[in-house]
Amino acid sequence: VRAGYFAGGLVGSSATGQHDRFEFPSETRSVIASLTTQTSRLSGMANAGVAGYYGGGFVAARTDDVEKFDFATDTGTVLATGISSARAFPAAMADSGTAGYFAGGETSSTVVTTVDKFAFPGDSRSTLATGLSVAGEQASGWAHSGEAGYFAGMRDGGTVYTTVDKFFFPSDSRVSLATGLSSARRDAG
Repeated sequence: VRAGYFAGGLVGSSATGQHDRFEFPSETRSVIASLTTQTSRLSGMANAGVAGYYGGGFVAARTDDVEKFDFATDTGTVLATGISSARAFPAAMADSGTAGYFAGGETSSTVVTTVDKFAFPGDSRSTLATGLSVAGEQASGWAHSGEAGYFAGMRDGGTVYTTVDKFFFPSDSRVSLATGLSSARRDAG
């Protein structure tokens, strides 16, 4: 089954567990099983053809939950091991078939450089020795599966960065691109 998924977020000022599925290529929408917890300010990534993962976010407080949605059954389970600290606004990306990553975010007192890696298919978590080059939240992530993943456009308080961090697969070594974003921004897609 090939589909795209959207989950959680804010409806007005209230968090939701709503989970929408869009079938490819018809783009027919259906509502599937809700997230276990109504969550906003979370991030998502996928192991293509297998499962999607939603991590971090804000419920009544920041959360470290990672919920895995099996694509074959559209059912979710909260992983026994979540991200390494409760935080909202993490970014996510995945090297499909190998591992997924949640990076940065806002804890109750600060923003972090932390990058957590979830190895597929067992979903075991490790925290990379090298995190983001700057502490930040509200970044975006994307990946060139099998090659490298990127995190860009983060914010730390009033400072917004043009930084683009590249993590090479499978070593997870990091470089910051000499050419960052064309302007400092956050909350990009």
